[in-house]
Amino acid sequence: MKGGKRPGAGRKPGKKEPQTLEKERVLAALRNRIMQNADSLFNAAKSTAVGNSFLYRIDTTTEGKKTVRSKPILVTDPDEISDYIDAMAHGQEPGDDDTYYFVTTKEPNVPAIKDLMDRAFGKPSESLELSGSVNLKLDE
Repeated sequence: MKGGKRPGAGRKPGKKEPQTLEKERVLAALRNRIMQNADSLFNAAKSTAVGNSFLYRIDTTTEGKKTVRSKPILVTDPDEISDYIDAMAHGQEPGDDDTYYFVTTKEPNVPAIKDLMDRAFGKPSESLELSGSVNLKLDE
């Protein structure tokens, strides 16, 4: 009937609600996981920023009288990639008659470059220039 706070009602000063504490625990765990993987996350962002090259292989096999070509296979084996690069450096055709290699590239991502630069050097200040005119008519 009377207004005002009731004794013992609500949260005590300096205490946090259980959902706030849970949110803080989850955020701390997420930050910890990000920090543990910071190097690989940076490398992925850098790779996207500068562009990527991919080596693919197509294998040809003979089944009876029919020649069958595989779908392009992304080459991830470091030794196979090294062999390909060495063969190309010596002017040789990599692989054998049953294997065809090709390289594709993905262009650099300008927003990713900007994001890395902003993180390293701070976001540059941006200014906005406005121009125009205002006509006021006063009713007499």
